[in-house]
Amino acid sequence: MAMQGPFPVEFGMVFPSGVYAAGGFEKVRDFDRSSGDRVVQQTDKATGLPLWVVEVIDADPQAGAWRAPTPTGASLARSCRTSPARR
Repeated sequence: MAMQGPFPVEFGMVFPSGVYAAGGFEKVRDFDRSSGDRVVQQTDKATGLPLWVVEVIDADPQAGAWRAPTPTGASLARSCRTSPARR
C-alpha cells in the first residue's frame, strides 16, 4: 500500500546547499474555512501550528547551471511569522 498523506522530509535532503529567500513569508490561506474578507490561516494537521509559505531559490550551484534560478514555494509550520537569516 502506498503512503497516504504528507510524509516527513528533512530540509537537508531536499536542499543540501541551503536556499535563498526570494520574498517574504506569507500566511497559507485555508480556503475551506475562509469566507469573503475573513481570511483564516491554514494549520498543520499533525502539529496544529500555523502554515507559512515563502518562495525560495536553491543555493546548489548545479541547480541553475543551465538556466536562470526559478523560485520554488516552500511551506513551513511555525508558531509565528519568521524572518530569513542574514549572512
